[in-house]
Amino acid sequence: MNYHWLIPLGAAIGTLSLAIVVLHSRRRREIDDVFCFLAVTLVFWNLIAFVLCYASDENTAFSLARFFRAGALLMLPAIPHLFVSLQTQSSRRLRLALAIDYGIAVAFVLANSVDLLVPGLRHFSWGYYSVGSSLYNLLSLYLVGNFCFAVVLMIAIYWATDSVYQRAQLKFWMLGAAVALPLGLTNLLPAY
Repeated sequence: MNYHWLIPLGAAIGTLSLAIVVLHSRRRREIDDVFCFLAVTLVFWNLIAFVLCYASDENTAFSLARFFRAGALLMLPAIPHLFVSLQTQSSRRLRLALAIDYGIAVAFVLANSVDLLVPGLRHFSWGYYSVGSSLYNLLSLYLVGNFCFAVVLMIAIYWATDSVYQRAQLKFWMLGAAVALPLGLTNLLPAY
């Protein structure tokens, strides 16, 4: 029996626990809400990997992965949204860009619901993996674009702030992004 499903399940439980702690102890700031939303989308992302490794039949794996993918797709605009929420004042253009970003994500969620992103699964010894469509290629570009958008926002906020606390906070976010973003992009590779 394979146990590859334990890692994404553990990550989903840990991420959900972190979101609950932040929700329970929050001071009603936008960044807390956005962080919790991002954490929940990461839970969905981890549950896709869990289902693909754990499900015993292809139909169950495909249906559950489609459901969890819908939530995970909203992670893409939530990442730059987190950095927009770090600012005390955001420009109207930045808020408009964020609204457009969420609109694109919703379009991908709708495409996912009718199997235009992932039309099937491929079976491996450890479980299943998604077979991407041509629209999946656009999703990959959208993902890379959002990661770049988030990094540019982090750097811009870092250089614009006078707050020593916020600069230290952004250094930790940049370190986390330097590790998480390239690793996250590797999840796209097996579909190709």
